[in-house]
Amino acid sequence: MAWWLRRAPVRRRGLNLANHNEALVSVAARMPFARAALSLAARDSLAETRSAYVGEAQLMEGRALLAARDTAAARASLAQAVTALTTGAGPDHPLTREARAALAALPR
Repeated sequence: MAWWLRRAPVRRRGLNLANHNEALVSVAARMPFARAALSLAARDSLAETRSAYVGEAQLMEGRALLAARDTAAARASLAQAVTALTTGAGPDHPLTREARAALAALPR
């Protein structure tokens, strides 16, 4: 892996790009950005359950999946986002609360 991909500012820019595109483009065009942000954030085995970057990327993926009406995949992505954000950012962080609320709003 290139050294510059491991740096936090690059991950942050990837997440910002994915968030920016979420507001501007169709659902189909959003998914590659969300998945790229997730790929950048999840660079080690612990990141998927402990990284706020991974949690934010999973939250973006979950929102894109909800917009595409894929509730089963959205539920899985949002559940992973809650886990990663709770550990990485804290249980009271706004993104953690957003992920938890989105997950709770899904039909059972």
